[in-house]
Amino acid sequence: MGKVISVFQNGYPGTVSRQKDDVIKSFKNSGGADIPFGVPVYLNQTGGGVEQLSNTTVTTNFVGFTVRVADKTPETYPSGQFTSQQPASYKDKDPVDVLVRGSMIVEIDGNCRIGTPVYVRRSDNKLVCVQGESNTTVELPGVFISKVKDAEGMAEIVISKRNLI
Repeated sequence: MGKVISVFQNGYPGTVSRQKDDVIKSFKNSGGADIPFGVPVYLNQTGGGVEQLSNTTVTTNFVGFTVRVADKTPETYPSGQFTSQQPASYKDKDPVDVLVRGSMIVEIDGNCRIGTPVYVRRSDNKLVCVQGESNTTVELPGVFISKVKDAEGMAEIVISKRNLI
């Protein structure tokens, strides 16, 4: 007997969700720490790689979002590593695949409507769709919600234009 699927999940953080319009570029992880999949990254001050938002990041240097490479095996990134408690990530100095234009799945806080701009909360680097008090969030230019959150807290975003690269 078949099973009726009534709830569809959007996917895992960092998964490219539409293939027609995506542009992915590779950079070096130069932030000194692991970078999880599906998070915004910025060109570092020397231009030699990318890093997550920090106190020293130039916020106008937004490049795009880290991508989970689809051809990796489950042994490389076990399913348990796709949760926010234990995210799979790019290690320091590893090459990082970055979506600079297109659509992907990300983990986001709050309830967002389609077309809402996306921000990064400075205190914890979480994505949100509500601008906080002055200097508590950073707007990601050209990034909008394109599909609302599922039960797992994953939403689809679109990067409508290339920012730097």
